[in-house]
Amino acid sequence: MIYKFTAKWCSSCLITNQVFENLILEYQKYDFKIDFIAIDVDSADAKDLDFKLKYGIDDKSILPVIVFTDVENKESERMIGEQDYDQLLQAIDRNIRLNNKSSPSSNFKPKKTDFLTKLGNIFK
Repeated sequence: MIYKFTAKWCSSCLITNQVFENLILEYQKYDFKIDFIAIDVDSADAKDLDFKLKYGIDDKSILPVIVFTDVENKESERMIGEQDYDQLLQAIDRNIRLNNKSSPSSNFKPKKTDFLTKLGNIFK
């Protein structure tokens, strides 16, 4: 399971959420479902409050926080702050392999932003 702790006002959360959603769509192309729960840290919902307490998320936490859990629902990895495509792909792959022993990510190619591609070309 993946728990995403985000807030509507958090620009890093919006960027990471978009990247995360794109990855989920990629995995679905290979009939591979990623289980995740999105939690708004500003929510007053009792279930959201329970998750925040369980994973130590409070009003001082740097957002977004992505918590990966194993099959026994114990935390296996935590990512804090804005994440790009490659970072999330690698983390999802590591944790899916822990949970499912296989992953479709070998079909994915790392995505570089135009800026990074241009920068790489300058130093060739």
